[in-house]
Amino acid sequence: MGDKKKIFIIIISILIIILITYFSYTNKKELAKGTKDIDWISENVELVKDKSLGKNIYKVYKNSDISIYNLKYQKVITKKIKALFQNSKDEILIIYNPYGTNSLSVNVLFKDNSFEQLKYEITSKSQTFSRKITSKNKNNMYELIGLYPGESNKIKLTIKEDSKTKAYDFKIDLEDIEINATKKLQVENGSSTTKQNSDFFIMLGNETDYQNYIALYDNNGIIRSEIPIKEKTAKDLIIKDKYMYFNISKTEIIKLSNTGEITNIYKTSKYRIESNYQIYNDDLYFFATDITKNTEKNILLKINTNTNEVTEVLSLDKIFEEYIPLCAKEENKPLDYLNINSFTIIDNNLFISSKETSSIIKINNIFEEPQIEYIISNDLFWQETPFNNLVLTKKNDFKIHVGQNSFQILKSDEKSIYYVVLLDSNYGNSPTRKDFDYSTIDIKNTNSYQGDNSYYYVYKVDETNKDFELIDSMPLEYSPLYGNCQKLSNYNILVNNASKGIFSEYDKDHNLIRKYTAKVNKNYIEKIIKLSFENYWFSS
Repeated sequence: MGDKKKIFIIIISILIIILITYFSYTNKKELAKGTKDIDWISENVELVKDKSLGKNIYKVYKNSDISIYNLKYQKVITKKIKALFQNSKDEILIIYNPYGTNSLSVNVLFKDNSFEQLKYEITSKSQTFSRKITSKNKNNMYELIGLYPGESNKIKLTIKEDSKTKAYDFKIDLEDIEINATKKLQVENGSSTTKQNSDFFIMLGNETDYQNYIALYDNNGIIRSEIPIKEKTAKDLIIKDKYMYFNISKTEIIKLSNTGEITNIYKTSKYRIESNYQIYNDDLYFFATDITKNTEKNILLKINTNTNEVTEVLSLDKIFEEYIPLCAKEENKPLDYLNINSFTIIDNNLFISSKETSSIIKINNIFEEPQIEYIISNDLFWQETPFNNLVLTKKNDFKIHVGQNSFQILKSDEKSIYYVVLLDSNYGNSPTRKDFDYSTIDIKNTNSYQGDNSYYYVYKVDETNKDFELIDSMPLEYSPLYGNCQKLSNYNILVNNASKGIFSEYDKDHNLIRKYTAKVNKNYIEKIIKLSFENYWFSS
């Protein structure tokens, strides 16, 4: 009798497990179906006043299974904000981070949008931040960034119209809001008193850190915006016509409005995003890897920003067809024979930075019959290759860069002359060209952990005379694998010493203005850029 009872209990238990599994699967299937249905999303999203944030502050509450990267969800939020705004009798409507794309922001809507200027000031226990806005949004909504996490923020809005001013004050409490990024960087002032511009430092992190956000910092090292992304590190962030573009995963780039709404998601399918991006003739360009092929970082991809169509513009495999056989392939890995880390398109010509070959390469006529026009590199590296006659002449005596981490192209008033800004890592290592001995070009650093200086370099390139010369340089801390330099609009110099988690701003004479130290898991900041958000969030 006891055995029969045990068997009965086992059978019942099995049936219960089967039923639970079935209903769980059914619920998940229905939920997945629901998150694709705009009516279901609308029913599971609401805008309500949240007393924990402050008086008359609205917050979005949604089903946790709804992703902010769902375009239908973004449209639902916009529709609900519009309905709330139309039915509100208040002069202003305040909503905390409605689209989920900026955890340190609040959106404000004005019934009267006829102001000449809007100035806002945010004050908390630890900081003060202010900006002004003169460019109007048609939907009467403005995203105010700069809230400080973990503290109560007092916001003062001052509206100017016809020489009259009107002020609004409110508080928003972020004491319970946690962010992933460091709130305040360690800052060290240098000897230079040169003024910094009001642009923001954008920290793009490093893939090995699994840093699922983009952080914006001001000149005082205080965080002003944390933008979530799906996975790993964004490769770049650019602004065009009041829209921000950045990748949220290896295969997705989003288009973000200046009110925080995701208006489009560009999906690259089998292509993995590998480089910075550029909008050229209204299309979005970047280098990518076709994950079905055995070479990588070799395809210039174009996305039509209106139709989302993805097109291969150029495959470097064809151009470097005679060079590839000279390269050694690592076992079970695609061949990264150039290691493209940045590019620029100018007048239908392509400039690429190849870390693997320590070269800056110009490819002309990329939309018709692309050909290599010339290479800026040490001629010994290309000596026994089909491209040895394309290396430009080095003018004067200096050590040519090796293993550069990205570059920046600056035009001059003369069409045939331009400038190249780069971080010379001074690290001699080419996994695909183990036959090349870097000691022959007097490079001693072959260790990715220890070495002497890296360098800030500026070349002047003369395309008519087919030569290049070093016109500015500065020794830096050793940064072999990652890092970048940027010449700013006010001629200051931004240097990202990735290996130390340090970035610095210098004046044009190489005197330190400020040095910033960030806490990073792997001691790398892959890329730091400084960018103006005028005509996006702010006005000058």
